[in-house]
Amino acid sequence: MVGTDGAGSTVRQAAGIDFPGTDSTVFGFLGDVELADPPERPGFWHNEHGALIVAPIGGGGHYRVTGYDPSDPIPTLESLRETTKWIAGTDFGMRSPVWLSRFGNAARLAAEYRKGRVFLAGDAAHMHFPAGGLGLNVGLQDAMNLGWKLAAVQRGWADPALLDTYHPERHPVGVALGENTKAQTALITATTEEGRSLRRLMADLLRAHSDVATALANTVTALDVRYPGTHPLAGQRLPATREQLHLLREGRPVLLAQEAVPALKDLATSADLRLYETQLPWPTAAVLMRPDGHVWAAGDTAEQLADAMAELPLA
Repeated sequence: MVGTDGAGSTVRQAAGIDFPGTDSTVFGFLGDVELADPPERPGFWHNEHGALIVAPIGGGGHYRVTGYDPSDPIPTLESLRETTKWIAGTDFGMRSPVWLSRFGNAARLAAEYRKGRVFLAGDAAHMHFPAGGLGLNVGLQDAMNLGWKLAAVQRGWADPALLDTYHPERHPVGVALGENTKAQTALITATTEEGRSLRRLMADLLRAHSDVATALANTVTALDVRYPGTHPLAGQRLPATREQLHLLREGRPVLLAQEAVPALKDLATSADLRLYETQLPWPTAAVLMRPDGHVWAAGDTAEQLADAMAELPLA
């Protein structure tokens, strides 16, 4: 059983998995609406009244209006109009709501991502302020991490012990997710002069240092996730080209080599793996790639790689 049924997960509750954390102290709002007088371009406002983003979605004159309002408004069209006008000075002729919602900064993390035959993924495993899309990316990674492992065990090419790696790999990512979104929430919601100074400093750093912007972008997209392993490359994500990603399409591990020498061909045959010759971004002869795009084993020789693979829960 895999629980992907959201923050109020029935699966998690039925399995008796604890969901410790904190309740909401600040709130946000969201509405998908038509605007009779929309801004000329996607807009962002942040002042002593709150924060607001207005951006078009899907064409047809519909816009997403979302932000932070300390007053925690009830999600009605009238409250959204009032809040938007309070922050931006106009309600842009808001009308015809398709969806209205509110959210908070409650932060919770499942104590166990696996309990017996029950697994949790996505919002059923972690709850947080929806800042930057990080939760979406982490949830997709949960599903990918667990999905290929379940398939591997079900199809018989991996030992059931492989499923034991799900919690130790993904739970730390959930911890980091909570810390990151708490920091983002503090930046977004601080209305003090100190808070405004901190936002200006962050903006200056991002403009002046591209490496800082890149690091934060990799965090928000969850591309900086690395899993534990004994080899220096183990657990790293392959910064792959489209062609290399295509090699993982079958959902099974594959061997990637700088040069498909006979010893590696023999290893691939004996392990019933596909071997592809491609330019690797690391100075190593070959790697065994997981279906989720992370390095599972690596070696400078076929013998080293075979030794590393012998430690993996392959059937």
